[in-house]
Amino acid sequence: MEGKLKQKYIDKFGRNIIYKSIAGVYHFLLLRCSIWKYKWYSNSLRNQKKGTEKISIVFLASMPEFWNSLKTVYQAAMDHSNIEAHLLLLPLKTEYGLWKYKEDNIYNIYPTYKKVFDESTKVWTEIEKFSPDYVFFERPYNNFLPKGYKSSDVVKYAKVCYVPYGYILTKSPNLLKSVFENSFFVNVSFFFASWDVAGKYCERLFHQYGNKNRKVIYLGFPRFDLLPEYIEKENTNNCTILWTPRWTVTKDNINDKSSDTSFFRFKDNVIERCINNKKEKWIVRPHPLAFQNYISDNIMSKEEVELYKKTLNKMENISLDNNKDYLIGFQESDILVTDFSSLIIEYFMMGKPIIYCGNLEALPFKELRDNVYLANQWKDVIDVLEKLKRGIDPLKSRRLLVSKKLRVVENGTIGKAIIQYIVNEKTTMDDR
Repeated sequence: MEGKLKQKYIDKFGRNIIYKSIAGVYHFLLLRCSIWKYKWYSNSLRNQKKGTEKISIVFLASMPEFWNSLKTVYQAAMDHSNIEAHLLLLPLKTEYGLWKYKEDNIYNIYPTYKKVFDESTKVWTEIEKFSPDYVFFERPYNNFLPKGYKSSDVVKYAKVCYVPYGYILTKSPNLLKSVFENSFFVNVSFFFASWDVAGKYCERLFHQYGNKNRKVIYLGFPRFDLLPEYIEKENTNNCTILWTPRWTVTKDNINDKSSDTSFFRFKDNVIERCINNKKEKWIVRPHPLAFQNYISDNIMSKEEVELYKKTLNKMENISLDNNKDYLIGFQESDILVTDFSSLIIEYFMMGKPIIYCGNLEALPFKELRDNVYLANQWKDVIDVLEKLKRGIDPLKSRRLLVSKKLRVVENGTIGKAIIQYIVNEKTTMDDR
């Protein structure tokens, strides 16, 4: 019996190795095929329109929460006399496989905004209709994009450009691999890096693909263009706390300090705190994918999520932040309680105190690590919070000094620089 069990596990182990080997070969061949296609399409683009015609730039958008990364880039394109800018709104795929638009639409204020999918007739507008020279993607995941709008489709007739939707803070190889998916980035011509870790990782990817016609450009993070407007607005309420729990979950220890998210550790404490402290206001802003992910991971049911939301909405001094623009909550709050997030750097640049509930080593900047308050237990959060409310903020002078160095002085400078790079690139290509 023991021998049979051993043989069974040996057979199973052997099959797993074979399956992984076949999968590895398949993905390798798929990547090589994509690299070859990119080279062919890239060479064919040299024959695209030249001369006096305006440059056509398409911006693909679908998630209002991510739009701030492209907002000033799009505005700079709109303001340029030699550019035709098109803002195309993509629907999102539902859990039932249907394509639907989100109810809240922040894009319809822009003059070139257009929906590419008619929900009543199920007819799509093809992107080729706009004769794009360059296409900017709002997020880099082909799995979430409809057919015809994936980077592998767009690369056939335009250069694919990507500006990160979040400031990529992580140095973790596994996390970077999940952010820079091969299926998308193998088709990218221009990656506009927010800083060197993301940029160097993408440079290595491009080297793997073959560097020809692919570039990493370091011009800064366009979201920083928007910060001066909010930094200048002073908040009169001195006890408003913004809490931004992470969306990913470490399933085995959701209530432990080592968990990715503080949501399950603090969700009941926050409610209790607000019941007992009527003068204190809390803004709860989970990651846009948080509740959806908690449900799909079977950690919360839909009913539990709805009950939690209703509980928050009933309270006078706590609110669930549904604003598409997270900067509104940034401006309204005085203190941030947060897990690891790409938004940390933006809040930090506003000069306000941060209570950090994640792994301190995950923050790549020493200036950032040294100027946040670490608190992974609720009692530690409250201890720091009470001191801050009494004006005890020992990191304040150093934090303000560092944040000032990082700020953008003039609105729109990074967005303008990205568009100017595109214009120069197109001019150089036409002159060949």
